[in-house]
Amino acid sequence: MPTFFVIGAAKCGTTSLHEYLDLHPDISMSDVKEPRYFLERTGRTTNKPSSRDAYLGLFKEGTAARGESSPQYSAFPHHDGVPRAIRLEVENPRFIYLVRDPIERARSMVSNSKASPVKDGRLRRDMSLAEAFGDISRPLDSVILAGGLYMTQINHFLEEFSRHSILVVDSDELRLAPESVLSRIFGFLGLADLSVAPEEGIVMNRSDHLREKTRLYLALADLRFLRKLVYRLPRNRREALIENVRRPLSRPLPTEPMEPELRRQLEELYRPEVEKLREFTGMDFKSWSI
Repeated sequence: MPTFFVIGAAKCGTTSLHEYLDLHPDISMSDVKEPRYFLERTGRTTNKPSSRDAYLGLFKEGTAARGESSPQYSAFPHHDGVPRAIRLEVENPRFIYLVRDPIERARSMVSNSKASPVKDGRLRRDMSLAEAFGDISRPLDSVILAGGLYMTQINHFLEEFSRHSILVVDSDELRLAPESVLSRIFGFLGLADLSVAPEEGIVMNRSDHLREKTRLYLALADLRFLRKLVYRLPRNRREALIENVRRPLSRPLPTEPMEPELRRQLEELYRPEVEKLREFTGMDFKSWSI
């Protein structure tokens, strides 16, 4: 079983962190990112293994630490029961929780959902930010807004695990000073420090590079046998192949401006959570807008 989990948050750089961590010789990151093994149910393009043995097969044997990255684990209440499911199968796990400015995270999540044609609950291309967020007075009803309630998500894990098992990481720090952040993570995981040059990491899913995927791209991505073939490739060749296919089968997606009143409502929603997060972590998150 994994010894640690990158539990999110969605659109906070979990893909980049997954790749960075896999550079450490004592860490085996799951061959498939976002296996979502501990979710009770999953969506259309799930990578969830069909069995426990299939899940264990995602990790290399003989490494001191094994990890997987599933941002859906911090999407309570839309995915409930994850902490308990992990506690029942994993002894003394550690959790890494990436966070960013919650307003920018919510905007990025909307853009990411719009990047795919309408299907299975994805947002319409012409839907405004306000429509996508829904009723801001009921944030837990929206998976987009709930994902930015960071202390709510952390408290869900604290029902089953101690606060010392959770490391909160600011995604802005990971982007600007990856070596320093990784050193802290390696220490948290009880591993020897390893210098990782920024150029060695693979930074993906950048919101400023977001592109609208065509139906052909999604159709190819849904072919299970094709995904299996692609994931047999070495990681660097795999990502290069995916990018070479993605580019011609996608279009640049513009960023929608946010109305001042909508931003004010989001600030009012998230400020209490951010203040609690600062108290919990002792971090200032000085680059955030709240």
